[in-house]
Amino acid sequence: MDTGAPLPMPGTTRAAITVHWLQALLFAAATVSFALSLQSRISHGQPLLDGPTFFTWFGLVFCATFAALTTAAAIRLHRRGGRTFALVLQWILATLYGLAFVMALIVLIAQHDYIAPAITAILLALPVAALILLSRRETSRWFET
Repeated sequence: MDTGAPLPMPGTTRAAITVHWLQALLFAAATVSFALSLQSRISHGQPLLDGPTFFTWFGLVFCATFAALTTAAAIRLHRRGGRTFALVLQWILATLYGLAFVMALIVLIAQHDYIAPAITAILLALPVAALILLSRRETSRWFET
């Protein structure tokens, strides 16, 4: 029997939204880190368009784009949009997080210090956790109503 009252947000949906916000913050922090790295090169008179800085530029653009998209998705996740919206958003987020997962693997392979693998492990785990939480039945049901 449908009472017309909206379903309360399930815990898995709350957790998924929290993970999305964490992911957006990490992408924003990475963007600042890449920008500071480029600023350091400028202040030391080093070239900005040589081979070693390609990865820095790529990381800056990648992280800034993903920070914006993940923030927009996290804001939109607070609202319901029906079945079509839920499916489209889940596919968009799956694509974004798949790319983020690949990027984190590239960083893991490219880095040779001890702190990067720990940070990369977090960057690898968050997208997987978010996708698992978004694919839960109670989360999908909440978005569809």
